[in-house]
Amino acid sequence: MGKTNVSDLKQQLQGILSGLGAVDTKRSTLEIGGPLTPAEASAKAKSFLDLHHEVEVAKAAYQAKLQDRNASLSDAKAFVANAKTALVSVLGADSPDLVLFGLKPKKAPRSLTPEERLARAAKLRATRKLRGTLGKRQKAGLVATEDPKIEVSFPSTGGSPATTGNGTVPARA
Repeated sequence: MGKTNVSDLKQQLQGILSGLGAVDTKRSTLEIGGPLTPAEASAKAKSFLDLHHEVEVAKAAYQAKLQDRNASLSDAKAFVANAKTALVSVLGADSPDLVLFGLKPKKAPRSLTPEERLARAAKLRATRKLRGTLGKRQKAGLVATEDPKIEVSFPSTGGSPATTGNGTVPARA
């Protein structure tokens, strides 16, 4: 027998059940996987259809519960985040009691090996050199000794010269 789709099987079972109820068979037994009376064959087809119906009802209930769960996901995530924050603030971030709540306590960072510390320092110096970053002492030696000169020039528009705040035209130097 070939592969049968579940909905096709259900339709075939419904057809057999309706056929057994509609047609008056002249035989007292039918060879359907063994000798069965028409009433027994109908009862067996009905039991298979009942299983299909129960699966459909369970699937609908599952889909409804799944929608309820998915609708509450954001509230549940917010609750978990707030619970973590509250527990860490009450017990401490490194408390071993956090494990009782399914949370991981904060671990102390591992200490670097001497080779790793040397590599970190070399990388830091190379980055500072590349970017031209100076420390507080190096910047202190870069203080300007002159007053800065600020000049503003406007392109010639051909109109009247600009006026100062008191309505006079500034003198040209």
